[in-house]
Amino acid sequence: MNKYDDKLLRLPFDQFSRQSRAKQLIDALRKTGEMFTILDVGGYKGVTSQFHTTDEVTILDVFDLEEKNYIKGDATKMSFADNSYDFVVNFDVFEHIPREKRSKFVEECSRVAKRGVIIAAPIGTKSNAEAEVQVNEIYKSIYDKDHEWLQEHIEYKLPEPGLAKQLLQDNSLHTSNFYSNYTPSWVLMQATIIAASKFEVLGSRISEIYKQYNSLLPSDGVPESNENYREIVIGVKEEADKKQIENKVSTIFMDSVTYFNNVVKLTTGVSEAMVLSLDEQFNTNHKLQSDNINIKGEVVKLQAQVNDLQHKVKALQDRHNAIINSKTYRYGKKASRAIHKPANIAKKLKGRQ
Repeated sequence: MNKYDDKLLRLPFDQFSRQSRAKQLIDALRKTGEMFTILDVGGYKGVTSQFHTTDEVTILDVFDLEEKNYIKGDATKMSFADNSYDFVVNFDVFEHIPREKRSKFVEECSRVAKRGVIIAAPIGTKSNAEAEVQVNEIYKSIYDKDHEWLQEHIEYKLPEPGLAKQLLQDNSLHTSNFYSNYTPSWVLMQATIIAASKFEVLGSRISEIYKQYNSLLPSDGVPESNENYREIVIGVKEEADKKQIENKVSTIFMDSVTYFNNVVKLTTGVSEAMVLSLDEQFNTNHKLQSDNINIKGEVVKLQAQVNDLQHKVKALQDRHNAIINSKTYRYGKKASRAIHKPANIAKKLKGRQ
């Protein structure tokens, strides 16, 4: 089992599980000191380069970008020559390819790969379809709209079980299957992520929850394929590579007792985090309400002061208007002009001399 640093362990649980498995598969074929070229199809903003730090990772995606090791392109019609990269990988991309283009997608990945292709994607089982509906309903209950990529899954349909394997074999690749994300755990974590996106206090704890999951369940699949959310298939050009992978990469699942105990620990940890977060959220809201009441009280006081000042200003304006409209003020202005008139006449006469 690879050892991962704290930064990687704090990645989202599903991202970590599929990437760590891909890392194991590729490393199984690596000679000491060997560097591979890897094309990550649809991997913009992904973390493939964080797991394969000694390899040269290139991203192919659909966005208009000018970035190092990034190429814009169509995954069903790549511009690369045959065998351009040692490995072509994609993570949760296959299910977003329209159904009628999935065969061409796998064909292109297989053509461009020199050693092998890894496809990691959800599988279209009944339990997964129900799980996605359930998670989408949780999302709608908070945001009052459908989850974008879950809706796309519904529109395009999740790949049928075994489809990726069959398409790789159709392109003469030798395949091995692995699984990740036991579906009930996937639902629990997705619900937690949605809640964390809404409630800041829980959001501040989410990376710690990820770390707990990734540490407790590093091999988070179960033997029954239809009880897993995701399938990870590797297809290699050489049969010897397939044998080497299966000799080096353990397909033995965590024993059921340990797995159950770790799932209980995870569920307990998530529940405790949610309860603590909700308590803190309640206390924060209560404090905000108290602060709001105090602020409203201060606003009322300030408004009373403003009203008092407005009355005083109005009184001064009325007094000013009364003065300038009084006979005394008018007589005073006339007297002032009379006093200054001789001086003004003398000044004009002097100016004419």
